[in-house]
Amino acid sequence: MSSPRFENASLAGFAAEAAKTPEIRNLLKALLSGVLHGWGDKGVIRPELARHARRILARQHVKSGQTTVHPDLVDLLQHPEVVAYIRNQLPVFTSRLLDLADLVTASFENADQAQQKALFNQLAATLDTDKTGRILASIAGTLDRLHKSDPTLFADKTVQILKQVLAQLDFGELKSVFANSESDLIALGKKINDLLFEYPAKLILMLSFIPGISNHLLVYGEDLLKRFNALPADILADLLISFFKETDARTTGQLINNLAEFIHQVHTGSALTGDGGMPQFSVELARKTRAALEEVDTELLFKAANALVDGHEALLTALCGAAGEDPEFPGFALRHRVARTNAKNRLARQKLDLFENLSGEEAAAAISAGLSEWNAYEFAELINAACAAANNLQQQSPDVVKHIVTEFVNTLDLYEIEETVTWLSRDLTQTFQPVLQTVLPVVIKDVISCLTTDNGDNGEEITEMRILLRQFIMNEEASG
Repeated sequence: MSSPRFENASLAGFAAEAAKTPEIRNLLKALLSGVLHGWGDKGVIRPELARHARRILARQHVKSGQTTVHPDLVDLLQHPEVVAYIRNQLPVFTSRLLDLADLVTASFENADQAQQKALFNQLAATLDTDKTGRILASIAGTLDRLHKSDPTLFADKTVQILKQVLAQLDFGELKSVFANSESDLIALGKKINDLLFEYPAKLILMLSFIPGISNHLLVYGEDLLKRFNALPADILADLLISFFKETDARTTGQLINNLAEFIHQVHTGSALTGDGGMPQFSVELARKTRAALEEVDTELLFKAANALVDGHEALLTALCGAAGEDPEFPGFALRHRVARTNAKNRLARQKLDLFENLSGEEAAAAISAGLSEWNAYEFAELINAACAAANNLQQQSPDVVKHIVTEFVNTLDLYEIEETVTWLSRDLTQTFQPVLQTVLPVVIKDVISCLTTDNGDNGEEITEMRILLRQFIMNEEASG
């Protein structure tokens, strides 16, 4: 098939060559036939002229034995000179489209309100909802039939297309482009920020949209929940339960397993790649944290943290103040705390019931395995560190702890405390009497056995304690 030659690529030359293609010729023949069908039905001379015109249109444009065949429209559009012409005309075409859009929008803006409303109504009227519904229903029906005959049709075709795209796509080149564009992207972000702050009034107006959008979202959310609440309770519950029924629990379990395996693999790999018994992730995290803290203003950081604490306190204070106006609020709040505590207790009991359902050997093995993971050394070191910090505080500032405790004690209302301890001790002693009678003898006996002078290196302190305790008891007996 011969290819057209353009001496001077232009729109006129392209149109002339396009008119020679079978697609455009058939299109022109169809259009002219339609025009002649309506035009040639009236008058005396028109039908005769229309008949001759139809005869001309019916003739073959390529006679037998003729070797020259005009290219198809697709071939013409793929011609290098046509492609180059379209490419060169894209900026002009885009500019003309923008000019046209500018004129149309300006005309619409300058029209009076009645004209604007009429035009909008006309545009809305052109949207045929019946046809739109039929089109969507037809597409949905077609997709349904296709899926019934070939359930993975779109997946197969999509993967095939993606495979071809990925085969031709050079990801190394994409990565290089992204890496080399880092400075440009950073500069773009900074220049956009410069533009925003160059016009602070407009920036403030742009940011003022955020509360409005948030309010709209709140209204929509409130209206949605209100409509759900308007449903009968059984229908609403059945709706939510149906959602849960449709959830694939097995896939959810597999997801959890794979997520757990992923975490385990990362942890294992980090331990294998680390040096000196330290996981590599911990090393990198410590390095990044140290580098970040070097740039952080510590004083400013904790000022911000204190500000958040003050804000949290202000919020709770405001809530308590507002709740104090409702006399029923304290009762509901207390019942809520008790209910939450009861739920925690029930969960703790259920966890302990797991051991009761095991046999004696299985329960002992499970408890032993669990306790063997407990690091008693770290716990002891924690106590040692706490005591060392307290001793250091006492040595450096011996009056600090005493001052705090004194201030605390002086603030206490001893009368209220005495009254509380009196009735609480009486009630608790009576209530726990069976427990105390069972526990205290054993505990006291074992404590006394530890306070013999031959136990440990604290014999002098133990002897002094026993003398003071004996004198206290003898003085009580003598005064009695």
